[in-house]
Amino acid sequence: MTENFTGSFTQQESIPEAGIEAALAVMRHGRLHRYNTAAGELSETALLEQEYAQYVGAKYCLAVASGGYAMATALRALGVGHGDKVLSNAFTLAPVPGAIAAVGAQPVFVGVTEGLTIDLDDLEAKLDQANVLLLSHMRGHICDMDRLMAMCDAAGVKVVSILADGFAEVGDEGMARQTRLVAKADAANMVLIGPNSMGVVNTNIGF
Repeated sequence: MTENFTGSFTQQESIPEAGIEAALAVMRHGRLHRYNTAAGELSETALLEQEYAQYVGAKYCLAVASGGYAMATALRALGVGHGDKVLSNAFTLAPVPGAIAAVGAQPVFVGVTEGLTIDLDDLEAKLDQANVLLLSHMRGHICDMDRLMAMCDAAGVKVVSILADGFAEVGDEGMARQTRLVAKADAANMVLIGPNSMGVVNTNIGF
C-alpha cells in the first residue's frame, strides 16, 4: 500500500437540507410505509426503487429495511439455503458472513490482495466450492470486475456485489463512479446491494 487514509471511518457527513426537507415531507403527509398509500399514489419506497434501478441500470429493484436484510434476500432469491456454501472475500464487515449464516449457509473465505481487493487467483481456485459469490468492495477498493465476472460466468457462479462498503468514504461523484464501474460487468449474472445502510437489491435476473 502506498496511500494512507486520513479521513474518518465512523463519522458521516451531515445530511443535506434537501434530504431533511424530504424526510419532513414524509412525516407531514403520514405515508410512512410502503403499503399505506391512497389510490393512485406511489409510495416513497416505490419511487426510490424506480429511481435507483434507473441509476444503476438494473431491471429490478427491491428496497428492504437494511443492507444485511438485502444480502440475505439476494441469497435466498438465488436459492441459497441450509448447508450450502457461499464464497466471500475474507476482508469484509461482519454483516456479510452474518447474512450467509442467516440463511443457514457456510462461508468459504477467499484471500485478499495487498490492495485490499479479492484475490482473483485464490477465487479461481475455489470457484468449484460454491454457486454464489457474496462480494464486498471494502473502502472503495474494486477488483478487476471484467475478469471476475468472466471467471464466475464460466463457472456458473452468481455474483452478489455489495456496493455498500465501497461507498463508505466517498461522495456523490465517487459513488456514481463506483456504481458504473461495478455495474458495467455482466449485470445479467449479478445482484447489486445498494449503498451504505440502505437495503436495496438490484438485478436483471428474473427469479
